[in-house]
Amino acid sequence: YNFLFDCKGTANFALLLLEGKCQARSFDLHGSMVALERYRQSLGAQHGPLFRRFAALLNGERGTSGSASSASQGLLTATVSAMVQLADLRLQGEDASLVTAALELFEVLCSAVQDLPQNLPPEAYMDGLRQRWRLGEASSEEEWGTYAARAAELFRLKDTVASLYAWSLLPRSTALQLLKTMKLAMNCEVPCILDPIAGTGLHGVLLKHLGAEVILADSVNGGSTQSSGADTQYLQQCISSGSAARAAAAAATAAANAAVAAGPAVVWAELEHLDVFDDGQAVNAWWTRHGEASNSILMLSFPPPPPSEVAEAALRRFQGKWLLFLGEWRGCTGSSGFFNLLEAGWTVLETFEVPRWPMMEDKAFFLKRLDGHPADGKAFTAHSEEKK
Repeated sequence: YNFLFDCKGTANFALLLLEGKCQARSFDLHGSMVALERYRQSLGAQHGPLFRRFAALLNGERGTSGSASSASQGLLTATVSAMVQLADLRLQGEDASLVTAALELFEVLCSAVQDLPQNLPPEAYMDGLRQRWRLGEASSEEEWGTYAARAAELFRLKDTVASLYAWSLLPRSTALQLLKTMKLAMNCEVPCILDPIAGTGLHGVLLKHLGAEVILADSVNGGSTQSSGADTQYLQQCISSGSAARAAAAAATAAANAAVAAGPAVVWAELEHLDVFDDGQAVNAWWTRHGEASNSILMLSFPPPPPSEVAEAALRRFQGKWLLFLGEWRGCTGSSGFFNLLEAGWTVLETFEVPRWPMMEDKAFFLKRLDGHPADGKAFTAHSEEKK
């Protein structure tokens, strides 16, 4: 089946996914906005810098043993392709309708990831991946090789779309539940979400559309993962030796990544420039102004793992009583120091399940500060000086 969308097609498609009615093996996703649909049908859509890098990544992975996408993963690939093209279009202008399209496609992404098989053990992926990426060959067992190929492609899809949109898959329904819980716990009508590591700002846009006040900031426009190139550099190392096809894929990946790194970042909301580790007067005033209100909620979505201490630093500087954390608890998000602070001075009021990529255990946690455990901004400053 080929799904052709009109102006409401993306939202309708999301509903079909949620009802489990889509069993197609090939997909042709079109954006919900006229501008996106027009762009996707143009020649330029295949040559945008982000889409060129995305295509190089997938071709590099598939070139090692061929594509092995399942039907559900085929849907995911088509969804991510449409989202990357939307991101390219976003780089060309600030059309507000593109933000609406981003929210709708992100909802489809959440449904597509939810539809992926979640019952395979991690070792089913990792054994094949070790052979695929270290030795440059698929596993000798066909089943393991299939797992490896699917996992490798999944990693590329996840890293690409997460850096352009958001790392945590927060669907609209879960966001509504979160806001309802917050309002009841805080006894307020309009929670104020304070996100100092907002990345592209997409989560903030979603929460604002649902009635929250949002204050978004980051030290790097669009988030640090969007421009780091670590993912593509790693893939280039994996495929740069061996056959001519691999060498060509590595060259294409390097060229595409250079084009992206030289260009602007994708953002879906206006962000203030703020470095969590900056203890200057202006930044201290920012934390005081936004963090001490009774309706303030610190939001930390997928804070980076060690050696980064950004989550711990943000938590120490926040003066309020409420925290929304999206990520893995003592997993691939946040540092041990961050979780030590949470376990010593905070309590989890409610945990929300969210769609998860395979081999991930992330959730949404709503927490409240315990009485007698005030923020220790001074301790953070001293800690920073020691590290210097």
